[in-house]
Parts: sequence; structure tokens; C-alpha cells
Amino acid sequence: MKKIIIAGFIGGIVNFMTAGLLQQTSLHTTKVSSFKDEKAVASVLGENSPEPGFYMLPYPDTSGLSDEEAAKAKQAAIEAIPKGMFVTAAIRPDGGRPMNESLILQFITCCLCSIALAALLCAMGRKSFGRRLGVTLTLALFGFAAFILPSWTWYGYPGAFILVELVDAVVLWGVTGSVIALLFRRFEDG
Repeated sequence: MKKIIIAGFIGGIVNFMTAGLLQQTSLHTTKVSSFKDEKAVASVLGENSPEPGFYMLPYPDTSGLSDEEAAKAKQAAIEAIPKGMFVTAAIRPDGGRPMNESLILQFITCCLCSIALAALLCAMGRKSFGRRLGVTLTLALFGFAAFILPSWTWYGYPGAFILVELVDAVVLWGVTGSVIALLFRRFEDG
């Protein structure tokens, strides 16, 4: 267990640092667009989204409607999606987390994920570096397909954004998995 924690924690540090480096690349400037008038958009969003949440446009307000009326409203929204403005957004009217808090939470997440990966790679028994890296990359692709790709399918995230996320998943977890696999090889060799 000690080896798993050590390998996972070191992997978490490497993961966090690699993610920071990836964020500095020009690849990441292509995935987010700016509004023409940010203040005007913020004003409209503030007036129409009074509480934090995930918002979608079109999305029917079905409160107070009968089941039949709600079903009709939902169907009308589904039919409106390909015809006009479509928006998905995570909105925090009172502001986002401070950067230092987000960095701490991200570091904890990197370590927890890396410890889980280390536990899996350890459970494989004594395997080659290549096999451990292969399992890591398979998991990265699985996570991408299961959790990121649906954002393109359902929420309209642009293809460029999704492609950058794919590159990130492969590079980030390839580097992390390599470090963990090398540590296990070192542990196993004595």
C-alpha cells in the first residue's frame, strides 16, 4: 500500500505540473471564444440566471405546467435546438472560486486520480513498462470517450475544444502513467 501511495502522490505532482504546462501552450488558446461585448452578456446572464447552475438555451420552464403541457414544452425546445441559438453554460452569478482554491482542489484531484491509477497498475502484478503504459492510455481514452465526448455530442462543445481535450488526456495521462510505471519498476527491482 505504501508503494501505491508514494507512486500515486509522485504521479499526482507530475500530473499537476504537466497539466499546468499544457495550459500554457498555444493549443489552449484555440478552445475558448470571447463574447463581442462581455459586459452586456454578463448583464443579461445576471438578470436571467439568479442562482449558480448549469443552464441551457433553449430549455423550457415546466414549473406549474401539467404533464401534457410540460411534454409539449420539452418537445418544442428539442425542435428549436437545430434552428436557433443554442447555449450551454455553467453560471456563477456571484463569481467563481479564487485561483488559489481552484489550484488546491485540482492538485488534490490529480493526486487522487494518480493514486487510483497506481493501485490499478499495481494490481496488474509485475508487468512491463509498455503494458502499464498501454493500460494507462486505454483508461485515458476511455475517460475521454465517456466523459468529454458527450459534451460535443449533447452540449455543442466545438470540435477544436474536444480535440484539445483528447490531446490533453493522452499527453497528461501518458506522462503520469509513465512515471508511475517507472516507479513500480524501480520498486520491483529493489
